[in-house]
Amino acid sequence: MSLNYASTSNCFNVQNGIAVLTGERGIGLFTNNCVLDTKFNTLGIRLFPNPVITTTMVKFINTPPLNDEFLISIWTLDGIKLGSSKAFGFEILKGKQLDYSSLVAGAYIIKIESSKYSDALKFIKVN
Repeated sequence: MSLNYASTSNCFNVQNGIAVLTGERGIGLFTNNCVLDTKFNTLGIRLFPNPVITTTMVKFINTPPLNDEFLISIWTLDGIKLGSSKAFGFEILKGKQLDYSSLVAGAYIIKIESSKYSDALKFIKVN
């Protein structure tokens, strides 16, 4: 299946998939003007206890923008989103309690992101 993309915008974001752009390398508006301001893995996530039995506490290691809203999502290692919740930076900095008692035993990814930050951490759920 192919996708044709025609737009006057300089950037686009692929959330879950692969973007394939064809054309000459290094020329065109897209390659010259697309700037991403997202900071990856700069806030640092601490999750304890890990392995998780029922509940866990998630906390930022570095100070985030305190009033920014963050999306906390849980993913399988296969890339399936299982759920999400929202919290402000100050809540996660002091530590936010999360209930993962409904998860089956296995490995998961917790992802915390806002409009400018994206951090992720692998964790283990045990029974």
